[in-house]
Amino acid sequence: MSPTPMDLDIPKYSKTLTQQTISSPPFSYIHLSTSTHQNLDNLLLRSYLTSALRQFLGDTGVAIPVDILSCTSSQAWIRVPRQDLGAFAGAITSFSGQQSLLLQIKACGDFLGSLIGKGGKDDDEWDVWKS
Repeated sequence: MSPTPMDLDIPKYSKTLTQQTISSPPFSYIHLSTSTHQNLDNLLLRSYLTSALRQFLGDTGVAIPVDILSCTSSQAWIRVPRQDLGAFAGAITSFSGQQSLLLQIKACGDFLGSLIGKGGKDDDEWDVWKS
C-alpha cells in the first residue's frame, strides 16, 4: 500500500495582517529556591546576594542592580539587567554561602511569563503575581 499525499487546500494568495518583532527585553528574571530549611526573607536574601556578587565580581558585582520581586519562606523571584544575567548566575551558583542557607537557581530567562506556571496554578510559582 503506497502512501498518499495529504490533500491540502492552500490558498493561492495570502496576506500578512500584522507583523511584530519582539525585541530583547531590558531585564532578565531569576527564580531562586532554598536547598535548606532556612526561612528566607528580604533582608537575608539581599545580604546573601550582595555577598555572592562581592565575592565573585568584587565592587563591580555589588554595583549590579538587583530587584527582589517576591520573597517567600522558600523561594524568591529576582530581576536583573539582561546583560548581567550570566555574571549574576555565576555568582549565585559558585557562592557557598553560610552553612544555614544555600540558594539554587530553578529557572532564569528574559521573559517572566515563560518561567511561571510549569507546575499549574497550585504551584508556589504563582505567588510572584500576588505580591
